[in-house]
Amino acid sequence: TFFVLAGYVFYEAGEKLLRQKPPKATWWGLAIAVLSIAVMIPLYRAKYRVGRSIGSESLVADAKETLACVVLSFVLLVGVGTNYFFAVWWTDPVAAVAIALYLVKEGWETVRGDDD
Repeated sequence: TFFVLAGYVFYEAGEKLLRQKPPKATWWGLAIAVLSIAVMIPLYRAKYRVGRSIGSESLVADAKETLACVVLSFVLLVGVGTNYFFAVWWTDPVAAVAIALYLVKEGWETVRGDDD
């Protein structure tokens, strides 16, 4: 799923950069990103801790996907927030490319069986 998500993020970011299409920034979108970060961090920690304690590789991998959601929410907050407050349209798709690279890295680590 890391690779599928990375492909989708690469596609969306590339399209936005090529078309110079600014993201739509709303107050609610920024609030949801903040709420997502606040909820996902403790959820990631709990999943990871339980997964390690019971020896569940799939739960540890799921925890890493939750961490990826935290990172995506943070990038959303920075990218869309920068556009919303400073009208810098390209920060969101550039940040998305960085996230897609992170997702590919996490995917390879999961395939190899690295837990940290």
